[in-house]
Amino acid sequence: MDEPGTDSDVTREQILAAALDEVTDWGIERFSVENLLARSGIDRTAIAAHWLDDEELLLDVLLDWPGRTVGPPDTGSLAGDLAILVMAMAAYIDSQPGRRIQRALVIPNHSGMRIDIRQKVWLRRASMMQGVFARAVARNEMRPDLDSRIVLQMLMAPINMRLLLTYEPVDEEYRRTLVDMVCRAVAPDN
Repeated sequence: MDEPGTDSDVTREQILAAALDEVTDWGIERFSVENLLARSGIDRTAIAAHWLDDEELLLDVLLDWPGRTVGPPDTGSLAGDLAILVMAMAAYIDSQPGRRIQRALVIPNHSGMRIDIRQKVWLRRASMMQGVFARAVARNEMRPDLDSRIVLQMLMAPINMRLLLTYEPVDEEYRRTLVDMVCRAVAPDN
């Protein structure tokens, strides 16, 4: 019979939950699989069954939890898609784990800067949203010469600023104004 915590009885979801706890408690810089193993009782072989290395586990936990709530919408319009993204991102950052993860991504602890992880998370999130902007270009709602990553930054940076730094609400009026400003900035007639 297998020992508790071995790869035969620990699911990927259980490991991700334990890793999420570790990231939200200690941040990206101080994330440690060894601490995760000690705190959770999970065996190293269980992690090895799902991830090639510790960095992949960290990337997965940073991308998996947000991915459940912030996926690429397809409403048929850029304004509709951006409105859903803004609402989902605001709800994500307003949740306790979301706020802690996003704070760890946006506000680094300079003692052990993990800029490589931050860049990989950002690039993967941006690539997941590429279709939103490709469809907007095809519908002639967005200029084709624009870098969609910059457009996504235009949309998300104000949300991060309000919810993580100034603690101002992202209410319906603010969301509508933000979406309108981004849509106007990227419109083909600009």
